[in-house]
Amino acid sequence: LVSTEIAELKVGFSSVRDGMSGEMALSSVRDCLSTEITDLKVGLDSLRESISNEVTVAKDCRDKVSSEISDLKVGRDKVLTEFAELQAGVNSLRDGVSSEMTSLAAEITS
Repeated sequence: LVSTEIAELKVGFSSVRDGMSGEMALSSVRDCLSTEITDLKVGLDSLRESISNEVTVAKDCRDKVSSEISDLKVGRDKVLTEFAELQAGVNSLRDGVSSEMTSLAAEITS
């Protein structure tokens, strides 16, 4: 009887020990998963910040390009205006020379 009780206690202790070992294994897995989740959250936050910084840089570049395009358009308009004024001056000069030549030809022939 005592021998049977001792055998049953041994089986019971073995079962408790196995259960505790399983609990410790689950605890270890839980800790590992918790660490991995924390690392992923930190990585995600870092990625989010990097993306935000890249978006800010891209917006700044877009604004600079837009400003440069506006400046180029203003410059182009100035060049076109100056070209039109120069062409008007050339036409006026040509008309003046033509008029002078006509006057000189009229004087020479008279």
